Amino acid sequence: MTIGEYVVSSPVSQYLKKHPEVNFKIHFSNTQDLLKSLENGEIDFALVEGYFPEKTFETLVYKTVDFVAVCSSNHVFKNKPRFLRDLFEERLIIREPGSGTRNILERNLALQNYSVENFSHYIQIENMHSVIQLLLEDCGISFLYRAAVEKELKEGSLMQIRLKDFSMKHDFTFLWQKDSAFAGEIKMLCSELKSFFC
Repeated sequence: MTIGEYVVSSPVSQYLKKHPEVNFKIHFSNTQDLLKSLENGEIDFALVEGYFPEKTFETLVYKTVDFVAVCSSNHVFKNKPRFLRDLFEERLIIREPGSGTRNILERNLALQNYSVENFSHYIQIENMHSVIQLLLEDCGISFLYRAAVEKELKEGSLMQIRLKDFSMKHDFTFLWQKDSAFAGEIKMLCSELKSFFC
């Protein structure tokens, strides 16, 4: 599972109900793989969470979401964390290299002169569902989009770790090749998908 699966399913279902004649293929992957597929002409457009070369693509921001630190609601900290550095004794559950979620975390850690290696232990997983499952089992902490764990936060099985020096939002963005012969149609489709979210 990728973050795209958490944010795009409902708008796609609404689009299909409105346009039952439409056929298209949906492919979920990490940001790096989606960018390669776009560049190779294997897909017409992508919804990405990670960073991308803006000069190469036409873009439309789908939505801006919170990126938060989370853990099991049963997690016990030695001391209540107030700052990012207070989490370094915890096991970090992180996505694989190439994942937008990981890239965003690494860039934000670097802004404070930190890295993943500052955490005493970490586990790398290529699946968002597994990250969430390990959080629910109290196997560590993670940094995720609120949209990915909204249900668990609402029901109280996970909790947000509020830090004084970590608060961020990030865009999910539709991308397509600037020179695409279908740019107009792609932009209309992406705009309509966006309208189902708002």
